[in-house]
Amino acid sequence: MSAGPIVLAPGAYDGLTARLVARFGFPAVYMTGAGTSVSHGYPDYGLLTLTEMVENAARITAAADIPVIADADTGYGNELNVVRTVRAYTRAGVAAIHIEDQTLGPPARALRHDRELGARCHELTASRVAAGWKLRSSWSSISTWRCGVTRSG
Repeated sequence: MSAGPIVLAPGAYDGLTARLVARFGFPAVYMTGAGTSVSHGYPDYGLLTLTEMVENAARITAAADIPVIADADTGYGNELNVVRTVRAYTRAGVAAIHIEDQTLGPPARALRHDRELGARCHELTASRVAAGWKLRSSWSSISTWRCGVTRSG
């Protein structure tokens, strides 16, 4: 919290909704993965590729004159994929990304209380964060990370 104030960044799924967020005076916009998926006719099950998500992020960045925080799903694979993901979103002009640390994508959310999955998830988180953090200097804002698994018992 000492890094600065909390930023309210409403979600957008295309350039028009991003412009509306900017027009209403918000300091940033969040490119929602669920909204992007639905706008392409798919449920939010991680079906869109890195390329499709980055292309949408580039359109949103071009349309909005405010920083864009983009959903980057799970980083689209292992640590090497996370590096590729960070570079692709950087080229698209986003200010920050959000990477989920789920091992099997959104459908695995039903398994959140599985201890083995939880341990593997936290192991993946450490390696993905390390890979993405090495490239952080190319952004004006820090990447955000969310844990997708909770431990039970």
